[in-house]
Amino acid sequence: MMNNVVYVRPQLEGTSRVSDARVSANLVKSAITRLLAFARGEGMDNTAMTLELALTAVDVDYEERQR
Repeated sequence: MMNNVVYVRPQLEGTSRVSDARVSANLVKSAITRLLAFARGEGMDNTAMTLELALTAVDVDYEERQR
């Protein structure tokens, strides 16, 4: 069983939205990657596929925010 908790800090005044988005994207990707490794290790193929799609969605969202 995984007991990891993801904490996303609130945006601080005077910080760049782009840098905050990158940090948030990295935190989310890190959490999803850990869940993906766990799902693969447990043979949870459908869950692993869903998590791979979630990783792609995080990347696409970040790229769109950069435009």
